[in-house]
Amino acid sequence: IFIVLGLLNWPSAARLVRSQVLTVRELDFTTAARGLAEALVRVRERLAARAAAGAGAGAGAGAVTAEPGTSTAVALASTARGPGRYAERVIVRDGTQVVVIPIARVDYLEAQDDYVAIHVEGRSWLKQQPLAELASTLDPDRFVRVHRSYVLNLERIARLEPYAKDSRVAVLTDGREVPVSRSGYQRLRELMGG
Repeated sequence: IFIVLGLLNWPSAARLVRSQVLTVRELDFTTAARGLAEALVRVRERLAARAAAGAGAGAGAGAVTAEPGTSTAVALASTARGPGRYAERVIVRDGTQVVVIPIARVDYLEAQDDYVAIHVEGRSWLKQQPLAELASTLDPDRFVRVHRSYVLNLERIARLEPYAKDSRVAVLTDGREVPVSRSGYQRLRELMGG
């Protein structure tokens, strides 16, 4: 290119360089697009083979299967963790930041439509995930569903008080109150041994 630039005047050389740069960019884009298309074909083939193997002989070795009511992302995460291991942290977006919340610091979880409000030491974060899905990743010896909209950390319960005829309220160590249903109360009694 430098030899050609010396033979041509400046405007002609600039046009030549620009045309060569565009050609190189087009080649890079075409190569990248071709590579992506080939990768997608391979992924589709592997997924089809995995689905055929799963349909023919049950779940294949290493296949990730989701139980009814859970997403494949939760199934994949539980497979990665291994049996008997539970989530140790929850990742939540807070504007442009990503907040990592250790599970041990969580006071309780509250369902809010398709979101979960994660309450930690007086602060709350919203995570776009159903409550049942998030609760399934938590240790059942530490967290219990006490109401259709609440999951409590057992370590945060200070006392249980009667609220109405068939319901109770759990008073947390910081004074906040969380409703407890009849079935939630039965689960609490089983876990707390009383």
